[in-house]
Amino acid sequence: LVVGGPLAVLLADSAPGSSRGVTAARWTATDPVTGTKAAVTALATTWGTEVGLEMLRSDAAGVCALVAVGRDGSRQTVTTWKALADGAEPLVTRGGAALPPEGIDHFEVRTADGVRLVSVGGTAQGG
Repeated sequence: LVVGGPLAVLLADSAPGSSRGVTAARWTATDPVTGTKAAVTALATTWGTEVGLEMLRSDAAGVCALVAVGRDGSRQTVTTWKALADGAEPLVTRGGAALPPEGIDHFEVRTADGVRLVSVGGTAQGG
């Protein structure tokens, strides 16, 4: 598992309720089995956490989801999309979780049938 992060970044286009131009955390990972590469950005907001996802090289087809896994083991779906299986085009999407950033342990990208494509950030990567 290749791990990177957290890095300080700025979200270019923040959603309402977020703090435009505020420093966010960013993590990257590549799953050695699936080959899926992902970068997740998390920014504290008044309502929880604004989350950005950039993903590349996923061979998954069908509905996929980005899930925030809380430090307490809770799970919240951040966003879903329909994957095209060729993985040639990068996916860029955003969503949100009610959990505050400090309450999130890590993020997972999963298929609709529960197969984990990649884990990003937190203790899921040992850091």
